[in-house]
Amino acid sequence: MADTKKLPKPTLKTFLKLEQKKLRNEVRNFVKSIPKKMILDMDADKIQFLKEFLQEAGKIRDLEPDAKEVHAMDEKIFE
Repeated sequence: MADTKKLPKPTLKTFLKLEQKKLRNEVRNFVKSIPKKMILDMDADKIQFLKEFLQEAGKIRDLEPDAKEVHAMDEKIFE
């Protein structure tokens, strides 16, 4: 009889590469450093995005893969 134990459901974390996990953690740490009231005030247009906020956000690496990476992923999918 086959083993009927259920395997855990895969999560996004399961499929992330080390570099992607580092980026995820970097973004999480940045978000945690922002006061909640500041975010709510920006959403309500009570304050504008502060220059310092935008500079810090800009330090986080680009999340989009470049064209070569996308092409390479496409080739692997259709092999």
